[in-house]
Amino acid sequence: MPLFRRVLVAVDFSPSSDVALAQARVLAEVSGGDLVVLHVLEGFPRQTVYSAGRAAQLIGRFEGRVDALDRQLRALLPANAVDGRVEYVTASGVAGDAIVAAAAEHGADLVVLGASQGARLDRLVSGSTVKTVVRNAGCAVLVTPPPSD
Repeated sequence: MPLFRRVLVAVDFSPSSDVALAQARVLAEVSGGDLVVLHVLEGFPRQTVYSAGRAAQLIGRFEGRVDALDRQLRALLPANAVDGRVEYVTASGVAGDAIVAAAAEHGADLVVLGASQGARLDRLVSGSTVKTVVRNAGCAVLVTPPPSD
């Protein structure tokens, strides 16, 4: 039985999330588990909808953005990464809450997050996204350090 059956990594296309993705990929490969690559689209849409036409326009923009993000996510890893056991997910909402929900929904055994650049330990631990995930995830959480220059 693999150490981690499912590793979920949250990415925001920053250098810190590149480090988290690399670590998550290694952990998934070594343990023989699956990798879930998650991007959270925060705060979309934040517009008032007054008509069905406006709602359709917003939905179209949202779908277009999700399609573009899916292509960006898939470009992060080669097609044969983790023996092809990679799932790409885009969610919307508040990042910490969406990561916790995705971890539960996908049965993650481990969540991997990248620390923001220049984060001191006290800010890292008290940062809202990291704090929400660490406190509420029903699995282990690994916070990777930011890349060194």
